[in-house]
Amino acid sequence: MTDSADSGSGKEGATIDIARPQDNVETTPIEEQCEEVDMNSAKMDPLEWTVRKVVSIPKQYYFETGNYDVSFRTKVWHRSIQLAGKSVKGAEAVGGFFAGLLGLTNSRYDDVLAYMSQEEIDAAREKARLEREKRRELDRERELQEKQNIQVV
Repeated sequence: MTDSADSGSGKEGATIDIARPQDNVETTPIEEQCEEVDMNSAKMDPLEWTVRKVVSIPKQYYFETGNYDVSFRTKVWHRSIQLAGKSVKGAEAVGGFFAGLLGLTNSRYDDVLAYMSQEEIDAAREKARLEREKRRELDRERELQEKQNIQVV
């Protein structure tokens, strides 16, 4: 692997070969391997990007594979990641419960729509569509009048 560094010869950006042991996936136990993701993915939100940049997620936990012959450090790492994940899921569940209790997950019109028939809902949507078209037409007319008034002056 090459790293870019100033070698002291006055040339900036000179490359120096640094010998680093390559992780051999075949010899490294699966409990020691990390999950790899595309950090440039457009689907990754900023919070997930930050967590994955800072925290290594194991491919498989030692207690799932049944291999308890791993270092204490690996056990702590796996349990802390598991605990963090369960804490986030628990917080989401509690937040979802209170959001539902307070009505934050419902539409503003759920209570009105519950007592309307399908025909009434369709009629209301058609009326709203016609009113939107009228408003757009009036806005276009106003814009045209403003343009004509500006051109006259």
